[in-house]
Amino acid sequence: MACGATCGITRVRERERQAALDAVERAYAGFVWRAEPARGTRGTHEVDAIVALGRTLEEILPVRALLRQGERGECDSIYLLAGVHTPSLFEVDRDATGRRERGAELHHHETYVRVGISPLGRFVTLQEVTMTASRIDDGSIAIEEDRLVGVEDKRLRHIVKGLQGALRKARWVVLDMAFLIQAPPEARARTRTRRSSASRRRCGRSSSSRRRPQRAESR
Repeated sequence: MACGATCGITRVRERERQAALDAVERAYAGFVWRAEPARGTRGTHEVDAIVALGRTLEEILPVRALLRQGERGECDSIYLLAGVHTPSLFEVDRDATGRRERGAELHHHETYVRVGISPLGRFVTLQEVTMTASRIDDGSIAIEEDRLVGVEDKRLRHIVKGLQGALRKARWVVLDMAFLIQAPPEARARTRTRRSSASRRRCGRSSSSRRRPQRAESR
């Protein structure tokens, strides 16, 4: 069977995923999580570059781009509001002493596409996020954020399609969320080995305990 263009795309995606795994292992040897990575982060993209990316996305998509910086070792994020109104719930949530207390006119439910930006290289992932606002007893506003694995809302397809194209054109590697939530192959192999060793030890103990009554009877 002839291999068309999809085979080439598949190979490119496999190389991108391997590059991401290599970056993780360089920062976290043996894929073991540490509070501080073994190498510095934020070297390949600084905040100014991320802000510029957000502005570019606003120009080509019907969205507002809102930046959330992560702590050291965490992802930065661009929240793309599916709309252009202000203030957004994202902004109100970040401005707890301002518009939240003044009781600004708000949308009660908003949908975003979150661009999660890795601190380990030019890797990003896309995630659907919803924010819901409710007024509590003291008159202030509580905002709840829910994140999905990937993007499920069909109404976001045109945003996601344009976003993927813009990111790849800017030489960002777009990784599937389904890939990111899996343990790396080496970690899965170690888990299987530990389980297998534990199983053998349990079997050995069980076998030994079954033989003891037999020896007692022979005496």
